[in-house]
Amino acid sequence: MVRLFGLAIAVCACAMATPGVSVAEVLRWSGEFVVDGTTPNRELVITSWYPSIEHDDRLPLILLVPGRGVSSTSYSRVASFLVGHGFIVVSVDSPGIGRQVFPDGRVVPPDPRFEPPPGLMARPYVEVDRFFSEAATMGAGDLVFVLDRIAEAESDVPFARRVDTDRVGLIGHSLGGRIAGAFAAMDDRAAFWIGIEGLAPRDARRQGLGIPALAILSDGVWPYAIDNVRELAWCAKNPTYFAKVSGVAHNTITDRDFVANDSEMPAGQLRLAEVVLEFLEHHLTNSRSALRDWPDGVVVETHVTPSGDAPPGHSCRD
Repeated sequence: MVRLFGLAIAVCACAMATPGVSVAEVLRWSGEFVVDGTTPNRELVITSWYPSIEHDDRLPLILLVPGRGVSSTSYSRVASFLVGHGFIVVSVDSPGIGRQVFPDGRVVPPDPRFEPPPGLMARPYVEVDRFFSEAATMGAGDLVFVLDRIAEAESDVPFARRVDTDRVGLIGHSLGGRIAGAFAAMDDRAAFWIGIEGLAPRDARRQGLGIPALAILSDGVWPYAIDNVRELAWCAKNPTYFAKVSGVAHNTITDRDFVANDSEMPAGQLRLAEVVLEFLEHHLTNSRSALRDWPDGVVVETHVTPSGDAPPGHSCRD
């Protein structure tokens, strides 16, 4: 069931569209999806960004997955940037995982059971994977549910007939990277995966996602996360990249640090957006060839075949 609320509102007059893509304004629409049959019913709040001008071809869809405790509306500038380059972006606030804001004023904070206990990140990483497995599975199921509702022939989502739901890109921030990776591992509509300061689940990264993948890390996170991130290359059969981006922090991708009337993306957020865009535009048409040209301030490891770093006895699925 879908309960609609609010109106589509213009959030940006974008002058950065790619050639041949007319945008005029970026519209933001919010809706509430209720997952029937659960006890209690799960209420999913979605936020979406799409161009005000319709196009003859269906536009590619990006599922932008928030980090733990972050509202989808905190990614508005990056989402608008992507719409300006020919994408439609949908973000889902899952109960218990994200910060949900309802039109009647209700604010539902994240469930404390998904907050990492003190010292967790310093323990063996298998414990980190185990701790977040429930949230990753739950969030991935919510993405499948929302994508199915958008794809329905009689969908009430205003842009439903303007978007390609058969080949979907995943961008996940922090815990959202893990949720996006879980979705990619279970749903063959996933076309590419980007994790920003977030890893795919343990089994998914050790077997490879089977699609082009980009893990983006800040300078501060790189030293202690890269060994686990590199597991994505153990069974890589599609281009897999590990990008270290200078001048950014864990939440740079969000709008949290913006002044309300600040219309410009700061340098760090723009750099992240440009890295994401380079990857997306390349792999929309070149799923097998590796991307070689990256923005300044980015150091990238590239793998197009299995890295050979897997431990003895590790086998990759076909």
